[in-house]
Amino acid sequence: GGTVRITARRAGSSLHIGVANPVDADMASIRSEGHGIGLSNVRQRLSGAYKHEAGIQWGRHDDSFGVDITMPAQTSEQGE
Repeated sequence: GGTVRITARRAGSSLHIGVANPVDADMASIRSEGHGIGLSNVRQRLSGAYKHEAGIQWGRHDDSFGVDITMPAQTSEQGE
């Protein structure tokens, strides 16, 4: 089990999305590396859609793993 926390906020013309989930403290000594394929795909898609106006960062902070995405905020009028 676990809890996934999702946040979103608009700051001016940017949208910031965060996703975080806890890391099992008992697994802290075991280094489990994924291949990063999903995160790499998201980075490529953001770059293709928004060029330098978007980005993604990820990492482990204390007892959680988080992903932060920044991209241009769009209103419904802009998306039409």
